[in-house]
Amino acid sequence: MGAGHSMWSALRLLITEVRSGLRGKHVALVAAGTAFFSLISLVALMLVLLRLCGWLLGVDGTRGAVSQIGDALPAGHGVQAGVTALAGAAVELSLVAFALALLPASLYGEGLRRSFLHLSPVAVQDDTFTGWRGRLGMVPAVVAAPFVMSTALLAAPWLAGLANAGGWRLVLSAVVAFHLLWVLLSTEVLLVFRFVGVGVAGWRATVVSGFVTGAFLCGFLGGFVLFLAVPFDWSAPFGGLAAPGATVAVSLWLYLLHAVLLVGYQLMLCLDGRAGRLLAPAGESCTGLAPGGRVPGRHRGGWPWRADVASRVRLRLRHDRRAGSAKPQFSDDTDGLARWARLHQGHDPSGSVLASAWVVLAQRCARTRLLRAVPPDLLSLGGPLAAAAAVGLAFGGGLWPVASCALVVLSGLLDGLDGAVAVTTGRARPLGAVVDATADRIADLLLVAVLYALGAPASWCVAAATVALLHEYLRARAVAAGMRGVGALSVAERPLRVVLCAVACLGSGLLPAGTPGTGWPWADVCVLVWVAAGGVGLVQLAVGVARALR
Repeated sequence: MGAGHSMWSALRLLITEVRSGLRGKHVALVAAGTAFFSLISLVALMLVLLRLCGWLLGVDGTRGAVSQIGDALPAGHGVQAGVTALAGAAVELSLVAFALALLPASLYGEGLRRSFLHLSPVAVQDDTFTGWRGRLGMVPAVVAAPFVMSTALLAAPWLAGLANAGGWRLVLSAVVAFHLLWVLLSTEVLLVFRFVGVGVAGWRATVVSGFVTGAFLCGFLGGFVLFLAVPFDWSAPFGGLAAPGATVAVSLWLYLLHAVLLVGYQLMLCLDGRAGRLLAPAGESCTGLAPGGRVPGRHRGGWPWRADVASRVRLRLRHDRRAGSAKPQFSDDTDGLARWARLHQGHDPSGSVLASAWVVLAQRCARTRLLRAVPPDLLSLGGPLAAAAAVGLAFGGGLWPVASCALVVLSGLLDGLDGAVAVTTGRARPLGAVVDATADRIADLLLVAVLYALGAPASWCVAAATVALLHEYLRARAVAAGMRGVGALSVAERPLRVVLCAVACLGSGLLPAGTPGTGWPWADVCVLVWVAAGGVGLVQLAVGVARALR
């Protein structure tokens, strides 16, 4: 009884915190702005996603499944005809039209990012390149969306059969459809909160808020289906003009859905920073938080404790510099990022999602008892050895490139583990840094050799090796000239090279016919992306070096 009462009190506190966080944020106006962005990108985004589903399920399978979903919707308002026309246009989309549709489709990510920034405690001026951050943040959700939609499309015929049978099977089909939609939609909401949202919230808060928001969104989508069944002429208030009536009706529901989404985002911030005790296991407390879940020394409107990784790393660095000051409780991930920043003259890696994830993964692995016993130099040498073995397997053809992919990932992981183990165990030394850098450059050349073994053109492989070496040579010369830190974390850092090489191996082994829809060789695509990213990275690093040595 006491535990139930405590949970109910915590839930009431959470609801109060969400309402308090939304007060004064003009959520209705922000939701209207987000609905405007979604209205611009809705058709283009659906065309892109259905075209991707067509590549996964085939043209006929996608068109048939979408047609069955359309038939299940209420008749009237031209819904069935519109859904069928949309699917037909999507599956016949050419590559040029697909590329053109990506531009308006990406605006949705920008609108979401700007809306989340309005709710976030992070100041607007501190969030640079907001539009591009939102567009790039949508990439994980867009990549996952075809698989999510394909699951729904594959289930559509079975659900339609249950519904047509009538009776209790009709009820069963409705229940299964709702829960399937809930899980699939919540997955997309989770990815949007995680990668489009401002700052990085904890996974538990993100998952809980994502599934709660997904449940409410499913309920509102059910309300939209009922709205379609209402026999009311949408064009009546607009002099019989059908287009304005349909546009206003769709805009109204987009507004409501995005209002729910924004409330769900505020729920995530509260779960992560203020009501974290709801998610803590039995016996675990939210250390470092004042009563009410606030950061000690911060007013009630302060940022959530885990909503901004960069703020936590800077806070940790400031505390480390204060001799004799009491340190607050930080997570191990924050400690790892702070240690990396100290070794690189205060350069914070949390500004790059890929770099910070790479550092955190290496730090977590380095804390294991087994790896702490291994000499760091041995880990440094293991990277090139794993990459060399990957080259041999890549020449084997068949499914051997899949094994090569595992070795490429192992090589990249060992590259991060050597320094992490050295710092964790107190065995960092100047000679170890030289061994690490030399091993990394050898491993970079071997990654290029893997791409060549998979069939990439020799000229492009030479270009890839050149931009990678120039990138690291520029940084090394700048450090020798007196630059403090790494200058800049560019898009062409080593984690990207490892990822591209691993994708080429995995694709060549599992999909030897080439990339879906285009048939382009995986190695060719990856080496081209490597060279393009390398050129952009050189420019970014050159700008950072110029600023540091000015």
